[in-house]
Amino acid sequence: MLRCLRRSALSSFCLENIKSLNDRLAFFKFCEDNHDFLLMRETAKDILNICGNIEEEVLNKISLYERLDKVEADKAACSHICVGEGFVEIEIPDILPLKAQVNAARKRLWAGYFQSVSKETGLPLFDHAKITIEIHSCKNNWDLDNRAFGMVINFLKGMIIKNDSCGHVISVELVARISDEYKTKIVVSKIA
Repeated sequence: MLRCLRRSALSSFCLENIKSLNDRLAFFKFCEDNHDFLLMRETAKDILNICGNIEEEVLNKISLYERLDKVEADKAACSHICVGEGFVEIEIPDILPLKAQVNAARKRLWAGYFQSVSKETGLPLFDHAKITIEIHSCKNNWDLDNRAFGMVINFLKGMIIKNDSCGHVISVELVARISDEYKTKIVVSKIA
């Protein structure tokens, strides 16, 4: 009986003071090596409890990302497009990000903007084009050349311009506009 009480006290003390999952797994192995099966069982229950909490956290994160995807899809649907004789104008309700801010989530968001544009029927495919990217911002102290304009050109490739090589994209113009809203306006003009 004394041995069981000692074991139980040791178990409670150890499990309360061992914080990381890896340390608990190592403690489980230690108990196994010492043939302390009661302590092993208690440690195993504790480990399964931690894993259940981790699983719940992962499911919560997945739910958050699903909601984020819905918000991104709704924002992407807000892209406006105007097709005229020899030009295509696209307005995106977001400021073109800095090159350093382009991560997987940001690329996915901008891909959504261009996906909504690509669903438009009757888009021309220009062999030679000039691209003008107007970046509208409320701020007046930012560097134009730090923006991820290459991402825009890559999204236009195959959709409105045949290719993004210098034989097809004749020029790219970046324009900064002080505005009361954040948006990016892209004009692709056909060059004969």
